Amino acid sequence: MSTENSVKDLPQNLELNDWLRLSLSSQNEISRHIALEEMITNGFSSDFNDALKEIAEKDSSQVCRSQAQWLLKLADAKSSLKSIIKKLDITPAYIKLQISKGEFPLISLIGQMLRKSPKDEVLNQWREVLMAETDPRLIELGLEILTKFGEQKDSVLALKHIQTQNAQVLCAVFSFLAQKDQPSFKKYIRLGLSSKNATVIMHSVHLLRTIDEVEAIKYLSVLVLNQNCLVRQKALRELMLVKFEKVENLFWQYIGKEDQPFLIVKAGLLATFNPAPHFPFKIYDIMTTSIGAKKHILQLILTETIKTADKAGILKNKDIQTYLNEIKNYIANKKKEQTLRLIISNLKAKEVGIRADAVEQLSKFIAHPQIRALLENQLKIETDEGIKSYLSSLFEDATDEEIKVQKAVEQKPTETPLIQETPSALPSLDSVATEKVEEKTDEAKKVSLTSFPDQDEFLKLSAKEQRSWLKKITCIENYPICKNTLLAVVDSDAKKTVVLEALKIIGEYGNTNDAKKIYHLTKSQDNSIVAQTIKSVGTIDLDIILPELNKFLAHEDPRVKSAAFGVYAVADKDDAVQYVSTLLRNPTDSVRRIGLSLIPQLDYPSAEPLLWWMLAHETNVELQDQVGYMVAANPTRDGIIKMFVFCHDKNGELKDGFAEMWNAALLSAESTLGMRQHDIEESCWVAIVSEQKAEQEKEKSDYKFNSVVGEKDDIVAEIDPKAISRVDDNLVEKLLIHIYENKVKYIGGVCALCALFLILYLNSDSGTINNSKPLTRKNKDVVVSEANFLPDEQVNDAKTQVGTKDWVEGIKSSAGAILNSPSYARTIANAEKEQEDFRKEMEKAEEAYFEKLANDSNASQEDRNWAQANLNANYKQAMKDYNSGNYKDALISLEKAANDPNLNTYSKVEVMQKLAELYGNSKDKANWNKWMERMFKEMMKCPEYAELKAMDEKLGGSFTNFTANMGKIEELSKAMKDNPQVSNSIVEELKKSGYSDEEANEMKNSLINLKYPYDDEEELSHF
Repeated sequence: MSTENSVKDLPQNLELNDWLRLSLSSQNEISRHIALEEMITNGFSSDFNDALKEIAEKDSSQVCRSQAQWLLKLADAKSSLKSIIKKLDITPAYIKLQISKGEFPLISLIGQMLRKSPKDEVLNQWREVLMAETDPRLIELGLEILTKFGEQKDSVLALKHIQTQNAQVLCAVFSFLAQKDQPSFKKYIRLGLSSKNATVIMHSVHLLRTIDEVEAIKYLSVLVLNQNCLVRQKALRELMLVKFEKVENLFWQYIGKEDQPFLIVKAGLLATFNPAPHFPFKIYDIMTTSIGAKKHILQLILTETIKTADKAGILKNKDIQTYLNEIKNYIANKKKEQTLRLIISNLKAKEVGIRADAVEQLSKFIAHPQIRALLENQLKIETDEGIKSYLSSLFEDATDEEIKVQKAVEQKPTETPLIQETPSALPSLDSVATEKVEEKTDEAKKVSLTSFPDQDEFLKLSAKEQRSWLKKITCIENYPICKNTLLAVVDSDAKKTVVLEALKIIGEYGNTNDAKKIYHLTKSQDNSIVAQTIKSVGTIDLDIILPELNKFLAHEDPRVKSAAFGVYAVADKDDAVQYVSTLLRNPTDSVRRIGLSLIPQLDYPSAEPLLWWMLAHETNVELQDQVGYMVAANPTRDGIIKMFVFCHDKNGELKDGFAEMWNAALLSAESTLGMRQHDIEESCWVAIVSEQKAEQEKEKSDYKFNSVVGEKDDIVAEIDPKAISRVDDNLVEKLLIHIYENKVKYIGGVCALCALFLILYLNSDSGTINNSKPLTRKNKDVVVSEANFLPDEQVNDAKTQVGTKDWVEGIKSSAGAILNSPSYARTIANAEKEQEDFRKEMEKAEEAYFEKLANDSNASQEDRNWAQANLNANYKQAMKDYNSGNYKDALISLEKAANDPNLNTYSKVEVMQKLAELYGNSKDKANWNKWMERMFKEMMKCPEYAELKAMDEKLGGSFTNFTANMGKIEELSKAMKDNPQVSNSIVEELKKSGYSDEEANEMKNSLINLKYPYDDEEELSHF
């Protein structure tokens, strides 16, 4: 989210016009674009005229200038049209006259404002236009008129234009069919739903909603979470027209993801209009992981929602502040309860790092009898000396308060377990979490310190006494008196438990200067200290840690990874969600375990889709149970249905061992959703039966989501919106004007792009990327001999290779004896075992070689990057699939590698290069554009591509904005093909810019003959 406005400069209310003004005056082009798009769709008052005139005249963005100009013209046209529309004879001849005058705003309004049917002869004239006319403006208006006043038989005329490339005409075709010929609409709407044009997709979904709302919501669930904020804007508008309870889960996911202030305000108003007991909890949950403008807006939404709930009697006469405190405590307790459950489960992990992280996390709650007992038991069974040492130190340095707890624990009957090891210990865990929150929020426990030991005095104390002093620092008022001592302690040789405690206090009460003074501890040899430093610095000065955040996220120690993720979730939550999604899809149990442990750091609406996916796909029973209890503890309308399916068989009967989990879900849902348990179960069963019945219907509609989009695990599908909003009917002309104004830059860009195509794609006989010379490293053909995986005496020569003449003849001459020998089976079995053992040894030797090379300071950076890549599981699998020619699997594994935060930049360039190649060969230009753009952006991070980066900056982002520029260049190319005058004028301009006649004509020909690299290739059979 943009941070250009400080919170004090933001509107202090949810008045849409105030936020609209803020967006129009924003320095961010996207914010202005969103505001203008809103005004194009919903209109605007004359109060905005001055702001629009300024944008129309002075805005740095051509698109924003065009939109503002269109809005002003639209307002004038609407004013003049109101008084004459009833008298006008809307004939094709009249419209052609207006086209010749350039009255495009007036033409666009006629179809909307026409209320009276034209005469029959005029309607017939429009029918004739639809039979033979090619002007898209006439066709669009003709279809609009017939949609209002035509007949069902006119669908023949509409279907004549079903294959048009004009977005507005295609939308008009679908509008007509939806109104006059629903069978044809159901048959052909698939074309609109599968379009690459966002305007066509959104209009298709809008129409589908009036016919099949259930399927329309499935499409909206993708569109409303799209990466393009203008697509999200249109989808939100549609979402707000659906009955709220049908899209509630989707709505909260949207609020959690959205980062555009105006759109958050607009969505938030929907919550204030639909009061429910659990809404304030959802909003506060999202607010805890938000910063800046978004947090401010959510605070406003929360306040208004609570007021609305109070007026509706939902608060049941509670004081608003009391209710707000209940919300804060509930969310904090819920997160702690979920975290504790996962931590306790992680104590059993095989990986030392995961157990160490669990022990340190639980040490925060050591004052609780059950947690202390659990840690004491862990000390008895722990095998790692480092963890045992930490636990021993923790108990030795116990404060007086913790010793009292210890005595209380020892007096309890030994036969009674202090805490259950299974996830069923909900009440016990919840009490631990609640107790901690109450301790933090109890003002009575804040004691002002009048003195605190200085550095020398403090370090002379025992660890027990040091921790006792640290526990007295309970509020910000106490911090200044002990600050200098704390900063000295973290750099001293004090016990680790004391250093960690001091770092926590600095993180809670310190400032940006303190963050700078402790940041060097991120380089500590102790991962516990590194992790706590990341948490503390990230809390008090986010900017200082962001440049190195990727390094910490890629750290092998789960404590460091978890701490970095906490910062990541605040700095860029959308990417943080994708990061967790990658971890949860990892084939290794320990990685998925780490991913799951990060979930409580997200707000639940953002995490819920990830948990649903894991609930359905997780194969590790223990982790699946953890996911199940997490979903059960956070019931939503859709979530409770998924839990019902998970806990019951196809007949609706509870599965063995799932009763406790389902009862926990029912208990939570009863209070959250305000329904009785019996009604919840009944509604779940009805929903499931209805869905099964719909799936079993004989008639399978062509527009079904799974039929058009396919089965996708991804939360968000990529859509390539070539035209996001309709600025005016003359949009192509406007675009070409923009391109012509910047023609020299674009021509320079296309020449650079063409040169790069030659480097990337014409470097081999086949026209594809030369596999032996990837962009990221030198040719590694000799790597096997360098690695020396085989001892010298085992290296085979030609005489011993299978397939040589002597070997084959030997087999032939003794075939009978060998095959009939009773030892044949044993021989083959032994050979297979030796081969398997040899393979494993090879893999170990290879991994050892790569590890050695990756850490060899004398090796080149290029070689170290390559070695690091070969230690990455996703990269290795991607290269395996690619090199084997298994391109379908390669697309999946390559994308996984490209999105792997642990893979270095150089290797990502190689991976993205291969993705571009494969998508190019499969004729998928949208994905080709996407991966070319991502590859260029990744290349800009590499020093080796400094010249390319300089060229990119000089050309205004030709490479980093590859998709947009490629589209503009294609438009320019088409215009030059269609209009020789455009070509000639460009040649003249180039000459004026200093190019020779030959150079100018060469550039002109390059543009006219522009092709994608694979336009002449056959589509690969593998696809």
